[in-house]
Amino acid sequence: MMIIEYEGNLHDRLTKIMDLEDQGKLRVTKLIAAGAGYYKLQDQYYGGKGVFFNPNSENRFSLPDKSKWPMYLAESPQTACSEFYQNEEFIDRSDFTTNCMVEISVQKPLKVFDETRLAPHLRISVGDLMGPRSVYIFTQKLSKALADHADGLEYLSRHNGQPCVVLWSDKLDGGGILLTTSVTRLSKYEHQGKTARQILKSECNLRITG
Repeated sequence: MMIIEYEGNLHDRLTKIMDLEDQGKLRVTKLIAAGAGYYKLQDQYYGGKGVFFNPNSENRFSLPDKSKWPMYLAESPQTACSEFYQNEEFIDRSDFTTNCMVEISVQKPLKVFDETRLAPHLRISVGDLMGPRSVYIFTQKLSKALADHADGLEYLSRHNGQPCVVLWSDKLDGGGILLTTSVTRLSKYEHQGKTARQILKSECNLRITG
């Protein structure tokens, strides 16, 4: 079982890192511009709504005290599928017709930590941060500290290495920082000339059964 042990006070370390960033001596955050587009896969249509910050989340970047709640987004529909289905090889046809791809637009500039830039200053490898469930005790503690300084964290998908972002909010709908652009059942979804079936097969190595 993999466990991350961190020496020292994480909040104090992050405060020092942010002070150095303010002085222009390093850069560990970035701005997501208003109008940027993201994707996520959800299990059903939910009345055409796709923005939801989950107060019951117990995932990698959930805050342990539930003072803010996470929402996970991907930079591409391929990555959204990989994150949702994770290590599956097959998905049932009923899921293919029920699960929905959500396209989301950012409504205001958002400040997020860049995991690949931050990790070296914490003396922790990116691979360790994206380790198995046993590291969640640390990544959730880290998320609590990060949420005091930024809107979220950009990280690399454990499943395909492509960019994702987790955002934190104390409002279920994010308070207007995100807008649902579209919610489309996978069986009807297309992106850049590819159907969802083609994306699942060629990009995610997933096949539809049943």
